[in-house]
Amino acid sequence: TLPEGSVEAYPNPGRGPWTINNNLPATLDAVLMDGTGRKVWSGQILTGNHPLDLELPAGVYHLQLTDGTRASSLRLIRL
Repeated sequence: TLPEGSVEAYPNPGRGPWTINNNLPATLDAVLMDGTGRKVWSGQILTGNHPLDLELPAGVYHLQLTDGTRASSLRLIRL
């Protein structure tokens, strides 16, 4: 598991784009899944703030993150 507080997302919940804040000194591989488990985006999250501006319907999403050895998931809510 990635250290607590090492990756944050805001605004959450929110209507507009999310900002993913990666406080780790490593690039993270990321996959965003919708509530049915369908992949809606994948990419890399660099250290620092990373905007995630996607045209998505309202709902609950899960951002799966890994640094190659550790993994974590963030629950994101689109209003």
